[in-house]
Amino acid sequence: MDKLSAIEILSKLILGIDSNTGEKFPDDSPYNDINTIRALHYAIMELSKKRVKDVKHKTEPNEYIFTSTQEELFKILMEWRNVQVKKFKKPSCYIQESSIKKIVKYGVRDIDNIKYINGMGIFRVRKFGQEIIRIIDKFHNGIIEDIVSGSIELEPKKEPIAKLFVKKSAHLLPENAGKDWTTTEEKEVLEAFTSGVTILQIANNHKRTEGSIQSRLMKLGKI
Repeated sequence: MDKLSAIEILSKLILGIDSNTGEKFPDDSPYNDINTIRALHYAIMELSKKRVKDVKHKTEPNEYIFTSTQEELFKILMEWRNVQVKKFKKPSCYIQESSIKKIVKYGVRDIDNIKYINGMGIFRVRKFGQEIIRIIDKFHNGIIEDIVSGSIELEPKKEPIAKLFVKKSAHLLPENAGKDWTTTEEKEVLEAFTSGVTILQIANNHKRTEGSIQSRLMKLGKI
């Protein structure tokens, strides 16, 4: 088993998901225990550190030295990025140039690996992942004319992207997903987590995703 596969399984366990069946563990499962969740987070961080260290050691010196083919793909993806930030009225950092560079340099060809690119995250992968992969596939198949402008239809795939993370009954993000955090909300999340409230309950109470709650707790040094 490779590191990415191990991280994927551990991530599902943190969410209380059976990695084999996709079913939720019962509330009294040991996987829903706070200490177990912390241990799983620690394992993921250790695996990630090793993975990032390996990648950095091997590729960082030439990270942005592209072949002519990579340079062409990078320009296409950057043109697509510029269209997206204009469409959604976001700053250019909404989809970081460095993330696009890594997608090209590391030869990402499937959506499962995009979520490990720094700066993407689950929210952006859900929103843009399929389209990025479709552009890359069309590029490598020689279909590059007007790929960004839209004359080549980027038809939606049948399988929902959400299945790569958690199969939810409705593929809609919570009301507060992606919104800025306030000091007050952070304090409430910390108090709830410290008192033993599960991450799922905290996410429901704050109308955010479980992943965002976990990320915030990690950023605050509580996991």
